Amino acid sequence: MQGGPANARNLLLYAAALLGRMQEWREPATLLRAGLYWPGLPQPTLDDLRRHWAAECAVVPIVFYRALLQSGDLAVIDALCDALAAAGLNPLPVYVTSLKEPVAAELLRDLCARTSPAAVLNATAFALSAAGSRAQRNAIR
Repeated sequence: MQGGPANARNLLLYAAALLGRMQEWREPATLLRAGLYWPGLPQPTLDDLRRHWAAECAVVPIVFYRALLQSGDLAVIDALCDALAAAGLNPLPVYVTSLKEPVAAELLRDLCARTSPAAVLNATAFALSAAGSRAQRNAIR
């Protein structure tokens, strides 16, 4: 499953073509397991993002789940990027399937080595449990 707004649009164009409408469509674009995001740029590189950054400003990665990119539900990530830029920081939005996945971990290590971030905003920690919680006690058994 590739997902993303552009792939969804092409799926609809393909369906229209199957119904006899003269529509041009494209095969699904591959969505990486982990990568960089920037509004309006398909599969941007670090150099692409740097073109949007202010010189001499600190870099702050925003790590978020790939599922947001697949669904096109990126308003919160876009807002975080805007807020960081307004605060004089350079946002570095990075999507991942899981921080436990080697490709994601390696990408983040590489990006941190290349950008020396001032801080990291991690938006992937939604399933935390407190010490002594039922989930933790069950995992110990």
